[in-house]
Amino acid sequence: MNKGDLYSFKKDGSVLALVTKVFKRRDFGNDLNSFHGFPSISIVPCVKVLIVTGSSKGISAVYELVEFYEHYSKVSEGAHDCR
Repeated sequence: MNKGDLYSFKKDGSVLALVTKVFKRRDFGNDLNSFHGFPSISIVPCVKVLIVTGSSKGISAVYELVEFYEHYSKVSEGAHDCR
C-alpha cells in the first residue's frame, strides 16, 4: 500500500477511497501485569484515506490497516478511468 493508491468499497463499488497517508500509530498500555510493571507499547499500522466518489465524497477517515482491508479492495492499475 502506497500513498496515491485507489481502493473501492466492497459493499458499494461506486465508492472510491484515495490513500493520502500510511503510518504507524503507537498505542500505550498501562497494564499492571506487563513485564516489570513497565507500560506496554503496541505499533499499529494505519492508513488515512479521502473518499473521492459516492455520497460521502470529501470525507477523510483513518483506519487501522486490518479494518481497512476488511472493507476495501484495491482497484487494479488502469481499471478506473478518471476522465
